[in-house]
Amino acid sequence: MRRAPGGRPVQFGLNFGASPVMLRVGMKVQLLILLPVIAVLNLLALTPVSAQLAHFVPLTTIFLGGYALMLVATSVPTRALPASAPATAPEPRKEPIAEPIKPEALPAKTASTEAAAITFLGLLQEKGRFVDFLMEDVTEAEDAQLGSVARIVHEGCRGVLDDCFDVKPVSTEPEGNDITVPAGYKADEYQLIGKVTGEAPFKGSLVHKGWRATKVSLPRAIEAEGEERRVIVPAQVEVKG
Repeated sequence: MRRAPGGRPVQFGLNFGASPVMLRVGMKVQLLILLPVIAVLNLLALTPVSAQLAHFVPLTTIFLGGYALMLVATSVPTRALPASAPATAPEPRKEPIAEPIKPEALPAKTASTEAAAITFLGLLQEKGRFVDFLMEDVTEAEDAQLGSVARIVHEGCRGVLDDCFDVKPVSTEPEGNDITVPAGYKADEYQLIGKVTGEAPFKGSLVHKGWRATKVSLPRAIEAEGEERRVIVPAQVEVKG
């Protein structure tokens, strides 16, 4: 190996440590030199030469042709195939989560409201024996007997009704008279019966004048804390001493 000035060795031939671009340039230069040489050798093979050259020319042509083919094959740049991305499993499809159906809010049913209704029934029972009259089986009772009992119930219950409500008629016309139900009437004030067709105003005969409460003053319920009142009237027991 020959050394250059400074002690660094000088290498001849192909430098395999060079870059790929430099290698391809060197191969192309060698091809440019070999192709004319091969052409000259082919011409010599066609002309009459000595016996020694007759054996040398074909062998040299074959060798140089093979070397040229090797240079052509190695000088063609190869493209690296793009690396395929690693196969990944498809993400599972996310189904939309259905929101739970919220139950409709029920109207508040407080114990105080129920206790007030029980207390009101208790007053009707206390003043007019209302519950006793309704719960009694009167199918076999005579009309005269029912009439006398009904008077007691009427007087007592009427007093309770006047104390808790201010009751007024919906229509001030006498029952049986013809009246006109105006357009835009309130459905809770007039109940139309019979043949009802078309739109208001309607003309008809007043069958019942209806009632409305202009004042409500229910009795205040008195109940023990944490207990619901269900007793309308207590059972009476006469204690014998």
